[in-house]
Amino acid sequence: MNTAPEMQEKPLEHEKQEHSSGSSSPDRRHVEDNMTHEERMKYERDKDRPEGWRGSISKLGNLPEWKFGKKKLQGKPLNISIAWAAACGFLMFDQGVLSALLTLDDFQKSLPLMTPRSRANDLCWLDAPTNTIPDPNNCTGDSNTQAAGVAIYQIGCFMGAVLILFYGETWGRKSSTFYGSIIMIIGTILQAAAHDYGTLIAGRIIGGIGNGMVTSTIPTWQSECAKPENRGRDIVTSGATIVFGIMIAYWVDYGFYFIPSGRSYSSVRWRFPIMFQSFFTLLVMWALLYLPDSPRWLLMRGRPEEARDVLARLQGNELDSEEVDIEMQNIKEALEVQSRGGGFKMRELLHNGPSQNLRRTILGITSQFFQQICGINLITYYATYVFENSLGFGPDRSRLLSACNGTEYFLAALIAVPLIEKVGRRKLML
Repeated sequence: MNTAPEMQEKPLEHEKQEHSSGSSSPDRRHVEDNMTHEERMKYERDKDRPEGWRGSISKLGNLPEWKFGKKKLQGKPLNISIAWAAACGFLMFDQGVLSALLTLDDFQKSLPLMTPRSRANDLCWLDAPTNTIPDPNNCTGDSNTQAAGVAIYQIGCFMGAVLILFYGETWGRKSSTFYGSIIMIIGTILQAAAHDYGTLIAGRIIGGIGNGMVTSTIPTWQSECAKPENRGRDIVTSGATIVFGIMIAYWVDYGFYFIPSGRSYSSVRWRFPIMFQSFFTLLVMWALLYLPDSPRWLLMRGRPEEARDVLARLQGNELDSEEVDIEMQNIKEALEVQSRGGGFKMRELLHNGPSQNLRRTILGITSQFFQQICGINLITYYATYVFENSLGFGPDRSRLLSACNGTEYFLAALIAVPLIEKVGRRKLML
């Protein structure tokens, strides 16, 4: 290919640093040549640690990869494990769990600021069912405090996504997902243990930050590890697990509704459903310890031995196989094209040029904008509330309808899984 001379003329960023620091001297190269494959990978990891505070941040990207038995995962088991971990990371249990809790009496008693005063809610009045004397201890909130408690989670998600925008390339795909999961668990604990409005809000913000980190990283990690012919199917499957998590949340809420109210243990009716989302987060963290980072990120960080090792394992080939060499060269060429003209600048998204960055940016933003503006998140968060307070269904019937609605979401999402590679992305969206 004609790109080979250009690649020699303009090396990648990590290669420039090596030349400027003298680390590529003949003696050093001789030492590296005599290293084993494992020793070279360790040497690259140790070298990828700048000094000072940048080095401290960079160390977060060196999350270990454990062996499964006596060796690391490879071939089909590795590909399936990555797809499974990505799917679990996309389980949006936290998006649906609050829906049925907003109208749950034990939740309303524990967090009165999350409940607007309503004539239809006997809990809000001292003289129920006449409902003329307000109870000063219950239903002390309004529509604003309730909406803020629900929506603040999305603010946290935005903050987490912005954090990854600045530090994601330093930490890597795997580590960003792992640390985001830890933050999610901290937020979940605060929400489940909340006895006041402020603690709940803090937990939702922190949990949202972790969720934003995870959901903005996993698609990149999965697409960089997946085979081209499987990429569309894997991403759509992960998307289907979003609504699978919502469906599970609705059914868990429905089941725990039947625990008796007014008992000393009755707060478990809402605390357990909130805390249960950590189960899936822990599964993701456990899986990540046995999985590698993406070969593209490793190569970008100047760790070609690790990148080659991961590629060989993903393909189920030997380290020196032709398929691995071709894929390594393709990634190097893509990184070289990306590195021409310096590092990424935000203003590049506003210019078209050969890469059509502006068109791609508008396409990505508008597709997500219209997906959100249709009101799907509003329905997800307030389905039970609408069924019970606006449509007049009973508490148990409202929760059952919400669970059935979530199940329909999931079944509809499954349609795209076998069709994505046959029909195409654009036609399915239309």
